[in-house]
Amino acid sequence: MNSQDDKVKKLSDYKTPDYTVDSVYLTVELSDSKTKVWSKLDIKKKTKEMNAPIILDANSLTFISVKMDGKILDNNEYQVTENYLKILKGKDVCVLEIENYIDPASNKTLEGLYKSGDMFCTQNEPEGFRRITYYIDRPDVMATFTTKIIANKKLYPVLLSNGNLIEKGDLNKELHFAVWHDPFRKPSYLYALVAGDLGVIKGEYLTRSKRLIDLRIYCDKGNESRCHFALESLKKAMKWDEDTFGLEYDLDIFMIVAVDSFNMGAMENKGLNIFNSSLVLADAKTATDLQFQRIEGVVGHEYFHNYTGNRITCRDWFQLTLKEGLTVFRDQEFSSDMNFRGVQRIQDVEALRELQFPEDQGPTKHPIKPSSYIEINNFYTPTIYDKGSEVIRMVHTLLGKDGFRRGMDKYFELFDGQAVTTNDFIHAMSVANNNYDFSQFEQTWYHRAGTPKLEIKSSFDEGKGEFRIFIRQLLESNELPFHMPYRIGLVDESGCDLDIKKDFVEIKEKENEFVFKNIKRKPYLSLNRDFSAPVISLHEYSHLDSYSLFKLDSNPFSRYEIGRKIAANLVLDYLNNHDAVIPHDYIEAWKEVLMDKRVDPATKALLISMPSESYVHQLLEVVSYQEVFDGLNHVKKTLAQTHQNELMDLYEQLKDDEQYQFIPKQVGRRDLKSEVLSYLMSLEDNNIFAKCYEDFENAKNMTDEYMTFHLLVHSNSNKRPMAIEKFYNRWSKDNLVLMKWLSAQASSPHADTLDRLNKIIASTDYDKTVPNMIRAIHRTFGRNYIHFHHPSGLGYKFIADAIIDIDTFNPSMSSALSKLFGDFKRVPAENRVIMGKEIYRISKIPKISKNTYEIISKILS
Repeated sequence: MNSQDDKVKKLSDYKTPDYTVDSVYLTVELSDSKTKVWSKLDIKKKTKEMNAPIILDANSLTFISVKMDGKILDNNEYQVTENYLKILKGKDVCVLEIENYIDPASNKTLEGLYKSGDMFCTQNEPEGFRRITYYIDRPDVMATFTTKIIANKKLYPVLLSNGNLIEKGDLNKELHFAVWHDPFRKPSYLYALVAGDLGVIKGEYLTRSKRLIDLRIYCDKGNESRCHFALESLKKAMKWDEDTFGLEYDLDIFMIVAVDSFNMGAMENKGLNIFNSSLVLADAKTATDLQFQRIEGVVGHEYFHNYTGNRITCRDWFQLTLKEGLTVFRDQEFSSDMNFRGVQRIQDVEALRELQFPEDQGPTKHPIKPSSYIEINNFYTPTIYDKGSEVIRMVHTLLGKDGFRRGMDKYFELFDGQAVTTNDFIHAMSVANNNYDFSQFEQTWYHRAGTPKLEIKSSFDEGKGEFRIFIRQLLESNELPFHMPYRIGLVDESGCDLDIKKDFVEIKEKENEFVFKNIKRKPYLSLNRDFSAPVISLHEYSHLDSYSLFKLDSNPFSRYEIGRKIAANLVLDYLNNHDAVIPHDYIEAWKEVLMDKRVDPATKALLISMPSESYVHQLLEVVSYQEVFDGLNHVKKTLAQTHQNELMDLYEQLKDDEQYQFIPKQVGRRDLKSEVLSYLMSLEDNNIFAKCYEDFENAKNMTDEYMTFHLLVHSNSNKRPMAIEKFYNRWSKDNLVLMKWLSAQASSPHADTLDRLNKIIASTDYDKTVPNMIRAIHRTFGRNYIHFHHPSGLGYKFIADAIIDIDTFNPSMSSALSKLFGDFKRVPAENRVIMGKEIYRISKIPKISKNTYEIISKILS
């Protein structure tokens, strides 16, 4: 592997650009293989550096000409390379006019301007705009954009870009044009262009100041009826942002376009959001509850970026969590207000622990504000997004709801229209709240990688009526302690919370002690309620205390958490002794939770579920993947055997003939029904297999259909092949539903899983240039731990082959798959040898992309 250290970018090297762009006028004449781009850039000098050249970034452009202030420059006045156009002698103020060609049809990176099916679309975050034209392509260069799009009016009747439509018309019999103007300054990564023969649904939203906003969602024709939920989610998000943060939409039109080939989930381009179609298209027949939830959250997320990301953006890409962490927090709060708050919180934390906690333990770990990178695309990570959100949540907890709102108001007052840093955000929060001291908080949470660990002990002095909690941060020598809020509860024997005045304590020191007085009887200690800090809490509970909290704790997250820990410890017992007996007290405590009518179905579904394999893996230094899988099944099957009658009765009670609605009450019932059936299926009873297949055939919505299908695919039922064939025959023409068919098989524990996937890849159903296909098959398989880590090494080879192939045309996707090898140092020794050979094989790709190089080199190091 060739060293690429010279390409490492460092936060410490940041400098203000010598030049900025005040305004941009683009003319784009669309053609599949030879799109012509004319750009007119109003350039201004920003620094005092004498004779500084003007350097414009480039990637895969064909240069035609450049003018400065109307004069065509001679060859000796500029330099053109694959990566830049350099004007050798700049001016304090000038106008550059540049012409170039691009080839959208051949652009399989899905960055810049490319074709998705018959549609032209763009993806410019983080550095895609340089694939469209020569530009100072960095987030701290903010300009107003005007775009004139020229295209064949029969093939591309819909022409869209950022801002408001100011002119349109015909040029001749074949060509037409549209001119869009965005009055708000933005960096080039927020630029967007779409052209196609698209269907559309329209709506309106009346803002609190009585402005009527035109809302539109564009999609492939025939899918219009599946866009209505996304449109309603958009309206909810617009109202929520007005009510919660006083933020009103600022343009006359807001558009979303659904695209099949898209590397990301969605993109918040100003006024013209571009979405992966899987996050727009939904109806009861084709989408599950989980998809509806995801659509609602992501539509909210991208809309909320209008202020936290667009109006105020990042100074540089090291500040990425400034917009993403803050906006994830906002979309999580929005989703909590739309659904059950306790359930939403558990789901958000589970996503964090499933993906971000392992990242924090692995070779690619990094702080939410990294100090260096080779390829910024590799830092769109759970750490930047989800851990970043948890850091914002701690600010919210420390300041309170009103204090956080004051801080947000100050943030917009000080920095609207600017490209800023995380320090600026913290400064606004501080000055709006009596100069609250965030110095220790900022130094630790923003700049330190890894998940903090807290060692917690407690004691009760009945004579004094005092309950003491000792919290010790496990730190390296001389490390500054973290500053964090930490929610606790003291629970009595009836499940009621004792009055302790304030529901969280502030931890600032390495050693912390908190005393609670007037406590008459020893309480149960409920820790890190609502996951108030993204930490690992180490506390030795007695069996009595843990089972009691599992049955009684009033805080949904803490109750869920203690149940997770109990079950995970039983799996660890199984790893040490396969004959270990599951305690009767736990089996009965689990039954009490199952039968507790005071608990809503959505929460109950989470409480009775088993911890994930990943959760247990994180407790082990060396992971035996098959044994963890077997241990979880052993605990689950034992519970199901003991309580089969109760589970069967509950399953039948949860069936109903109500018309499908995506409302919290119905979603909760379906969640619980799914969880109960999964326990029953673990019994491997032919009668239950038959019942599951019957419910699969009779399902009236995709949630029930996919739930039963997934369980059948993962079972030993003789109905399994029939279910796979029937689902395919029913849905093979619907690409989004087909992804479910693929992922259910890629995640299956069956011995034939890899053979099935190889046959699918060899079939006409598979298209490796579509990222959703790669996610459904390869990413899902990489999290099918027993097959990916199979001692034969075939799972490693399967993923390595895909990485080597995909890296030649879509480095973003290949580097994402490379992260599946992140457990390299935690796999058993015999696996490590086999995995190491595959990682080394990837490292020897002759022209390895810097995206994949960065990930693989960190794993090997």
